Amino acid sequence: MIKGAAVIGGAFGLTVLFWALSSPPDGVAVSVQVSQLFGGLALTGFAALFALATRIGVLDLLFDGLDKSYVAHKWLGIATVGLVVVHLLTQVEPGRGRSGGPGSPSSLGEGAGPDRWALASLVTFVVLALVALLAKKMSHEAWKTVHKLMAVAYAFGLVHYYGASLYGPWGTSPYSLWLNLVNLLGVAAAVYSVLLYERLAFRYPYQVTGLRQVGTNNLEVTAASTGRALTWRPGQFTFVKILRLAFPSHPFTIAQAPDGRTVQLAIRALGDHTSSLAGSLKIGDRLLTSAAHGRFDYTTGLPRQVWIAAGIGITPFRSFLQAGVPSRYSVDFFYSFDAEHGAYLDELTVLAGDVRLHLVDTSQTGFLTAQQIAQTVTPGEPVDVYFCGPQPMRDALRQGLRKSPLDVRRFHYEEFQFGR
Repeated sequence: MIKGAAVIGGAFGLTVLFWALSSPPDGVAVSVQVSQLFGGLALTGFAALFALATRIGVLDLLFDGLDKSYVAHKWLGIATVGLVVVHLLTQVEPGRGRSGGPGSPSSLGEGAGPDRWALASLVTFVVLALVALLAKKMSHEAWKTVHKLMAVAYAFGLVHYYGASLYGPWGTSPYSLWLNLVNLLGVAAAVYSVLLYERLAFRYPYQVTGLRQVGTNNLEVTAASTGRALTWRPGQFTFVKILRLAFPSHPFTIAQAPDGRTVQLAIRALGDHTSSLAGSLKIGDRLLTSAAHGRFDYTTGLPRQVWIAAGIGITPFRSFLQAGVPSRYSVDFFYSFDAEHGAYLDELTVLAGDVRLHLVDTSQTGFLTAQQIAQTVTPGEPVDVYFCGPQPMRDALRQGLRKSPLDVRRFHYEEFQFGR
């Protein structure tokens, strides 16, 4: 995530640098100049937000996983709201501080017109951001619509900038040229993420060839390639659309090792559209997938490892086991499940091979704890932990293992809340 933060921070830094190298019309107060800077930083934030929303492959590399780019997206959104607020509170009063030079409001009308656009941008952005952050029970479709409407707030901000900037937005100063480039990239990213992504990103066609229950409320979907086949590494996920059902794109971890012909998904009924799949999806249905994403990859970790899965979180580890775990890795694998909802229990023992498998039936023994793990795993050499399961369990185990005798160097996980 450090690389991605550095890129975004660098964009903000260049905005400040080019502002410092440019001069506004004579007689403009320093406070107004600073207000203009905050406006430029807000536009930089908007552009970065839509760039993160494109889901392009380079985001996996920059943020160590697409899921973590959405964590950055959340905090960047909050920061951008703050920048818009500061800009609006510090900007010049309508009609003052403008001499009819390059930054005059021009065709948008003198004085209040551009400020109304700024206010509209702020109100729209704040309302949508609050809805997205606070509405915990929002449906997947509503959540996606809210994020698409962020483009409206961005459009208001752009109209305000090109109508009211005192730095001559159509001029050749370093600040103007830089913001024009930022705005161009931001608009391109917004158009792609809002209007084109769903049409262009799903390039891999499949047809459902198998359906089966793998534990209560867990549906395994097997689909065969009918065109260009998806490529992935064990542990990665993909976004999936089901055409006949108008199933909106959802992220699902691929539950098998790559074989070049089929793709298997294990889907837990957790609400929204996933709850109805078991009764509505049929053999022969067509689905489309995006490119594979994610950096949940045990081969980048230490030789000594602990794997922890809970419920449907078994899926990335199943793909690891199917692909075969090289002998240089010493792994203790804890699978925590309720007796009814455990997935792939019938095959795990065979797949595990030299991996030390520890099955934890929570209906019999209670929830898996860090103390149980520490008592089972021999302390000594440093350990990397790989976890896939619900956030409360992750937080409890992460904190507990930090206090345990085990020398845990890194705790790897993915943020699955981003793909609501």
